[in-house]
Amino acid sequence: EFFSVPYMQSRYHVYRGAPDLAQRVDDELLRLSRQRNNSAGLVLGYNSSGRNLMYGGKFGPSRSPLEEVLALYDPTSHCSLAQQVGVHPHINSQVFLGIVLFCLGYSDQALARSSAAIAEARRLGHTTTLGSTSLRVGTRAGVIRSVRTMKYSPRGVSRRSLSALSRVAKAA
Repeated sequence: EFFSVPYMQSRYHVYRGAPDLAQRVDDELLRLSRQRNNSAGLVLGYNSSGRNLMYGGKFGPSRSPLEEVLALYDPTSHCSLAQQVGVHPHINSQVFLGIVLFCLGYSDQALARSSAAIAEARRLGHTTTLGSTSLRVGTRAGVIRSVRTMKYSPRGVSRRSLSALSRVAKAA
C-alpha cells in the first residue's frame, strides 16, 4: 500500500499553513487504514494527526493519536516506514508527545518521552531521525533559555518544567 503518499500530503499542507486540509487528509488516511485493517497506515495517520494537532496548539487532543502510535508501532512489521517517510514514526511520536506533555504541564513525563526518543534514535542510528529528534529537543532547550532570561514566568511554565527540559537538552 502507498500510505506514505497521504502522510506526505498532510505534511505538505500543514507546513504551508493549511491545517484543516492536512487534518482532512489524515482523517481519510485513518479511515482507509481502518477499512483495510492496515496497521502501518494507522501508525502514519495517527502520527500525522497528532503532529498537526500539536502544531495547531491543540495539545490535549494531540496526545491521544500520538499515544496510539506508541501502542500500535511494531518494529518488525513497521521497519520500512522510516525509509518511506524519512523518519521513524515511533520516535517522532515520542518527541511530539514530549512537547505535548511539557505544554500540558507534565514535565516529568515529557522528560521521560524525550529521553526515550533520543536513546532510541541513537540506538537505531537513522541519521534523519536522530537529527530531527535532536533539533526538536534542542529547540525546547532554546525556549527554556529564553524563558529564563525573562523577568517573569509565562503562565503554565514552571521552574520544575524548565529544569526537566534542561536535563533533556543536556542529554541530547
